[in-house]
Amino acid sequence: MQRRPKRKFCLLACARGEILLVASFVSLAIFSSSIDGGSSRGKARKDPEARSPSPKPKVHGRNPFLIPEWITEHSGLKDAKARLPDGYEFELAKTAWTLKRKGARRVALQMPEGLLRCASVISDCLKAVVNVTSVTLSDVVYGACCLEDHRAKLLGCDYLIHYGHSCLVPVDHSKLPVLYVFVTLRLEIPPFIEAVRRHFNISSASSSSSLSLSPPTKTKKIALMGTIQFVGGMGEARRRMAKSFGKELEIEIPQAQPLSPGETLGCTSPRVAAGVSAVVFVADGTFHLEAAMLQNRHVPVFLRYDPYTHLLLRANYSAQSVVSGRKECIQRAANASTFGIIQGTLGRQGNPRIIERLENLLKRRKIKYILLPVPEVTPALLNAFDQIDAWIQVACPRLSIDWGLEYSSKPILTSYEAFIALGEEKWKDNPTGYPMDFYANRGGSWSNYWNPQKARLSAS
Repeated sequence: MQRRPKRKFCLLACARGEILLVASFVSLAIFSSSIDGGSSRGKARKDPEARSPSPKPKVHGRNPFLIPEWITEHSGLKDAKARLPDGYEFELAKTAWTLKRKGARRVALQMPEGLLRCASVISDCLKAVVNVTSVTLSDVVYGACCLEDHRAKLLGCDYLIHYGHSCLVPVDHSKLPVLYVFVTLRLEIPPFIEAVRRHFNISSASSSSSLSLSPPTKTKKIALMGTIQFVGGMGEARRRMAKSFGKELEIEIPQAQPLSPGETLGCTSPRVAAGVSAVVFVADGTFHLEAAMLQNRHVPVFLRYDPYTHLLLRANYSAQSVVSGRKECIQRAANASTFGIIQGTLGRQGNPRIIERLENLLKRRKIKYILLPVPEVTPALLNAFDQIDAWIQVACPRLSIDWGLEYSSKPILTSYEAFIALGEEKWKDNPTGYPMDFYANRGGSWSNYWNPQKARLSAS
């Protein structure tokens, strides 16, 4: 029997019929059930007016995941593909068949702001192909940590389709089935390989429109990393490079489980092995790359490959200066007499297990604190609390790292920094880096997946 994969993914989906724009207020009742799941006692009453789910199609002796031709050749699906941006993989056929197999009738679509223009097309497609009605959630989406499964359930949906991010909230902990569509983008491998070849002065370089604007780097070992949209093409690129470059260049793709190999988030990055002298990061921006640079300060060179312009550029980010500023904030907060704990209520950002660990720590040290659940952190909100000496925010670590000094004159710590300020952890002052492991299986006690039992076993 084939072993089940450790990481649970969802497929994908979309929908329309009726498109509702949902406001950005999240009640504490919705939020109270966390990333680790909530439990409700007793059986829920059935709504006598609720529609019964559509019957699931019968599958006789065939692979249930094999998409039938009546879906792949449907005119509504072909029309949607023609209307969607070229190169973006929304997996419409797979989505439609999944919803049909599961008997879904009403789904919620959640996607980043840049993809909202595609919502109506996807909705039309699902309505035409499998007669599924959809609700479009319009709240801001920074990542998969913003999963709105609670709200989707309250809106009467039986499925949630999350676009543009990988699965961070375990699917068996969500309030309704979640299908994840990474919206992968096509990585043109030949110009990517040529840009790497030219930069590292690999022999047998051929002419190409790809350019490297950085001086060549003497290296024998590099690491490939990037955002979820492009990691699908990294494996193939690595295989072709190994065949083309031979022993002139060693290539590895590091992984921070449960993320995909090479995948990097704004708050979670793989650790690059010692001896790697350059990281080639595939992305059209620098936000995720900066997390990799913080995590791996021992790597001397970071290069960003833009998959649209085919340029390989030297990345500049003052990681050491950022880390020094964070250390100063920790030192200031260590003397605070009153803390404010910010619990992010945007989707699943504010993990109650981390909040509980922080509260217990403050109670043991007899330090006063207030708990402030909010969907968005703003300077005006923080400045309204004069009695607070230091803030701890459990929402997005990058709020503290990137904008903490601009938001308030008071220190705004991440959960990692708070554990140091309160004496529970020691500052990791080494060249390896500042830990960006908030969604890594092997993250510290400040992270989302930390397990105290596993931590005790590894320490013994």
